[in-house]
Amino acid sequence: MNYVIENLMPMLTDEVRAKQQLDATTLWFIALASSLFTVPGNYVVLYKNQCLELYKVLISMKCASAYMMGSSAISNAVSNM
Repeated sequence: MNYVIENLMPMLTDEVRAKQQLDATTLWFIALASSLFTVPGNYVVLYKNQCLELYKVLISMKCASAYMMGSSAISNAVSNM
């Protein structure tokens, strides 16, 4: 979780969030962040502040792929609760 936040958050400037298409590195980190939410719900609760931070960022993306990965992450986390 810390690795993803430390590397992804600096990439996600307002300009990047507004883009319709993202570069491969940014999409890779977004995919990695989304995959973190396939864990059992107790881990999501344990790291709730970091999870909420990631959710807010992913849902604010204009890129359809990034937004869909964020939506899937939320769906996975809720179903694992």
